[in-house]
Amino acid sequence: MPQSGARGKARLLDAPQTGAIINHGAANAPRSRPAHWNQQPSNELHRQMTLLRYGFDAELLLEDASLAAEAAQFGLSRQQPLTDLAQSLENALRAPLDYPPLAQCTTPGDRIVLALDRHLAQSAELVAATVTHLAEAGVAPDGIAVLVAEPPHDDPLRLLGEPLRQAIRLLVHDAADRQSLAYLAADHSGEPVLIHRALHEADLIVPIGCLRRKGIGGGFGIHGPIYPTFSDAQTQSRFRVQAAKHPDGPQREKLDASADEAAWLLGIQTIIQTVPAGPDALCDIVGGSPQAVARRAAERYHQAWGQTTAQRFDLVIGTICGGPIHQTWENVGRSLEAALAIVEPGGALVLCSALAESPGPAVQALARSAPRHAAPRLGRDPPPDAATAMELSRALDQAEVYWIGPFDPELGRQLPLSIIAPDELPGVIRRHRRWAVLHNAPLADVSLDSSR
Repeated sequence: MPQSGARGKARLLDAPQTGAIINHGAANAPRSRPAHWNQQPSNELHRQMTLLRYGFDAELLLEDASLAAEAAQFGLSRQQPLTDLAQSLENALRAPLDYPPLAQCTTPGDRIVLALDRHLAQSAELVAATVTHLAEAGVAPDGIAVLVAEPPHDDPLRLLGEPLRQAIRLLVHDAADRQSLAYLAADHSGEPVLIHRALHEADLIVPIGCLRRKGIGGGFGIHGPIYPTFSDAQTQSRFRVQAAKHPDGPQREKLDASADEAAWLLGIQTIIQTVPAGPDALCDIVGGSPQAVARRAAERYHQAWGQTTAQRFDLVIGTICGGPIHQTWENVGRSLEAALAIVEPGGALVLCSALAESPGPAVQALARSAPRHAAPRLGRDPPPDAATAMELSRALDQAEVYWIGPFDPELGRQLPLSIIAPDELPGVIRRHRRWAVLHNAPLADVSLDSSR
């Protein structure tokens, strides 16, 4: 049995696996997946084996003949990805919910900012369709700016043709640069509301967000893609602290209210919200007034990802799918949060990820903490991974946590986890009575059925 805690040794996934587990492909993969990636196994195959997909194109195949029971399956989207994203966005802009069409809200000389959510799927396609719509409405291209929260992995302007692409400004937010920030007002608690200057000066702001499950990585209400995303470093730190300490309840609702207040001060009256069908795909795009969009998008997310179960499981295996942009410690926190909702106290969790990034200071401090796995102390300026460390502390307090991922052995010493190789997973499964697979764990939304 592997050692627990920071003393555990990592085993790499660079060798092919045989027997009960088969590993295909590499975690840090090319831009196109194998043709079979989006095809779910047939019902007959499900009766014989369980397929775990994680990272970009890594697969683990578990044969039921070697296991004690068949797994319960959660986290497979019930909605198909959009086949024509540009047309779906055009429909949302022309017929928004409880608000006039976007073209009627603009004039040729307007300064317009498209504010993109972090890790927004298909951002280049969304930007191209929105800019085209605005240009057709008569908006001068040199009056349009695209604002992103961090240096983008994928150029959001890459699908724009020339000379349109040269006319659009791409702005990257820097929370530490006070010169790029403007003062809006003091919020209801007396805290200064600072925002990126381009938003402060815009005639029209069009936020383009991605709905996520409510929780540590679920933003701060419908206006989370604006605030604190485009605020100053101190405000972002304050929000992280409070969200980590209070993942739900009245304190968390105050943070959502602060985001709503900042949006009101900016005059934001219409938004675009996308609903994920997977790490890199969308199943719906909703536009209109924030309140109407929030209701519709939440309904669509529940239709895609919402599930209930009548029982807890003493083992839950979660997978984190997608390329490097999705292999983050933030998604580790989301995955743990989703798994904890359905695991028995004293049970076990297994995360399958292609994350190769070193843990942040809060997670490393958790590995060194005494007493073991004590929750980190959060001051006024916590590290960015504070919320993940808090969720990991909760998980370690309730369950044994195992990890399958491409870690260097030295890196294993920095993690408070039991790191195992893929071919050790059947042995973990055999030691448990009821087990479940949480596919796409950062997106999955599984809860206990309270009516039973």
